[in-house]
Amino acid sequence: MKIEVYYDKKNEWYNSLFNYTNPEKGNKVEGSYVVREKNGELKIDIEKSRDVDPEEIRKSFKREACIHCK
Repeated sequence: MKIEVYYDKKNEWYNSLFNYTNPEKGNKVEGSYVVREKNGELKIDIEKSRDVDPEEIRKSFKREACIHCK
């Protein structure tokens, strides 16, 4: 399973991209979700998740080799 999380500072939400390939059947499952904090909990925003374009998200963020190194 591959999970990519991109924090959108402007909108104050996380773009979460999931990719999973079942090793037994070979079928692939992909999902893209907008996750935001509401009342101290992280919740999926179903409406905003429908508009997520994974390739646009990947292009719009600068990738870093190590996020804990700073």
